[in-house]
Amino acid sequence: MKSSELLARYLSRGAVVFCTALAMGWLSITYGAAAVEAQQPGAQALPPSRVDIDGEALQISVPPTWRKVANGQTVMFAPENGLGKVAGKAHVSNGIELGVTPTTRRDPNGVFEDLVEAFRSTNPKLRSASITRLVKLAGRLGLRGTFGNTSPVTGRAEFVIIAAAAIERDRALYVIGVAPDDQFGAFRPTFEAALLSLEAGR
Repeated sequence: MKSSELLARYLSRGAVVFCTALAMGWLSITYGAAAVEAQQPGAQALPPSRVDIDGEALQISVPPTWRKVANGQTVMFAPENGLGKVAGKAHVSNGIELGVTPTTRRDPNGVFEDLVEAFRSTNPKLRSASITRLVKLAGRLGLRGTFGNTSPVTGRAEFVIIAAAAIERDRALYVIGVAPDDQFGAFRPTFEAALLSLEAGR
C-alpha cells in the first residue's frame, strides 16, 4: 500500500476518533447545561432580600422562612429560635449578620483583623479554626475565616464564619455566619449560597 493511502486511512481513523470525542463532549456540555437549567427554579425560590445599611443598598438571598431583624447598622437573618439577647442586645446564635462598620484601614488583612477584634470584644472565647482566604463581598475584595466560639446566647460550642471587605468612606462591609457546632455542616451550604448572592442593590 502506498504511503499516501496509509496516511489517508490514518487521517480518516483520526477524524472518526476526534468526531466521536467531540460528540461525547458535546453531550456532556448539553447535559451540564440542562442540569444548570434544572437548578434555576430552586434558585428562584429564594428571592433576594433588600437591605439598606448606612446608605449601602444591598441584596442577599436567604431561606424564606428566616426572620429579618434590623438593628442600627446591622441586619440579622435567622431561622426560628436563631436569635437571642445578651445585655439587652440582639445576637445571632444560628443565622447570618450583615453590617457596615467604621474602619481606619483599607487593606483586606487589616479590615479583617479589625472585624475579628470587634467580634472578639463581645466573644472572648473566640478562637481561630481555619486559615483566612480571599472572598468577594458585593464586588469588593476581602478576607474570610472560620472560628470556634462559645455562644454568648446559649453557652454552647459554635462555629463562626467572618468575612469583611473595605468600602467607601472608611467603612467595612461584613457578613458573619453563626451556627451551633452540631448544626454547622447543614448550615454551611446555606451560608455559602447567601455569601455568593450578596450584591449591590439594583
